[in-house]
Amino acid sequence: LIPRIPSPSSTPPAAACLPNLPALPGGRQAALTIDRDARRLILRGEIDEDAPGAVHPSELIRTIESALEQSPHLVLDIDSPGGSTKGVAEAAAFIRETVRAGADITAHTSGELCSAAYWLAVPCRRITATRGAIVGNVGVWALFQEFSEAARAAGIRTALLTSGELKTAGHPALPLTPAQLAFLSAQVQAMAELFFDDVFTARPTIHADAVRSGRYCLAREALKLGFIDAIVQPMPKA
Repeated sequence: LIPRIPSPSSTPPAAACLPNLPALPGGRQAALTIDRDARRLILRGEIDEDAPGAVHPSELIRTIESALEQSPHLVLDIDSPGGSTKGVAEAAAFIRETVRAGADITAHTSGELCSAAYWLAVPCRRITATRGAIVGNVGVWALFQEFSEAARAAGIRTALLTSGELKTAGHPALPLTPAQLAFLSAQVQAMAELFFDDVFTARPTIHADAVRSGRYCLAREALKLGFIDAIVQPMPKA
């Protein structure tokens, strides 16, 4: 893929969270912990396979496997604005197959269950939320910035040698060509379609326009639109 330029993400661009809603107050890092007594796996913060301090989807898979060795019943207690797409489709597929094999996994949120976090919740047997929780924001975005004009004004000229026009699509030293823009847009949409397919397969009665538009909402509306199955009381703190 494209080396270390912004990769497709399912998290909204405003500080990796919903507008004006801090992902983790006080600058706390993301966390993934097990409360075995309550049969609960607690996921907090951004989801990103490569980012230090974020929840890694591969780690989530291993942690679910470990938790299910103790009991076939598990609650994924999630408060997350989402994150990068890398590994999320695979983690969601793992959860789906685990549920099909008989595991009883519930996704629950009393905070945010948005974007990549919602993707992970979709294959669970049920999804619950407290009345003040925010749910949805399905979709994918990618941000590309280029600084060629600023470099030119500073007297810097750039020559980028490549084996093909699309190989360097999104490189910040050069503006995007129309072909590159079309290519990158297609990659974002292709990843989004994976996300949409998982949502519509797991929740066939969900409001399609709300899904495709990236809409997010409080629990009461999320219940009406089909994003969740029930509004419940907050869980006790671990």
